[in-house]
Amino acid sequence: MKNDEPILSKAFCSASFRTRLSDLIRRAIRGRSRRGSVRHRNARGLFMTPRAALMICTAVFAGVAGPLDAAETEKEKEKQPKTLTMSLSANVSVARNEVTVRARVEPDARSRELVIEWVSDDLAGGSHAISLEGSRAAPSHRYTLKHLTPGQYIVTAILRRNDGTETRTESNLWVVGVGETVGGVGGNPVQGSAGGWVRPATQP
Repeated sequence: MKNDEPILSKAFCSASFRTRLSDLIRRAIRGRSRRGSVRHRNARGLFMTPRAALMICTAVFAGVAGPLDAAETEKEKEKQPKTLTMSLSANVSVARNEVTVRARVEPDARSRELVIEWVSDDLAGGSHAISLEGSRAAPSHRYTLKHLTPGQYIVTAILRRNDGTETRTESNLWVVGVGETVGGVGGNPVQGSAGGWVRPATQP
């Protein structure tokens, strides 16, 4: 029975189902106007007036249309490009290395400033502001983080608009010292190398 649920759900929420339901409501209305309060026998032998049939169909339609419209609205939002996105050239780096922050801002006349912030677990860090000229501003921006000391950082991109609103996105960054071992991406420990790169802690 569980295997049939996705198929039934898709058929129940399809456009053709909604069309058939609308036709049923219209027929119930026409039947009411033509026959008045004449009762009609359904498949189970029970009597039902056109008014009762109309009320049932309307309730079913409302129950289906509400969630379906909400789902369609959510899909439309997912298709729209995100206002602000950010990525790092590396999420685990050695202290002497540089990490590049790449940010993309969807063009908007209200955009005024893009701020890149980085703060470590011992509150060390900094920030860099990039001025934006509304919809004329370039969509892609990059900034290089230098001279990072070992620690765990939170890198944040902040988009500020002239109406006082802000959009934020953040990412974690681990900076390790030479010979220092930390838990890397996916839970695999990595170690800082004298060559300025990270390697698996199990690798000699």
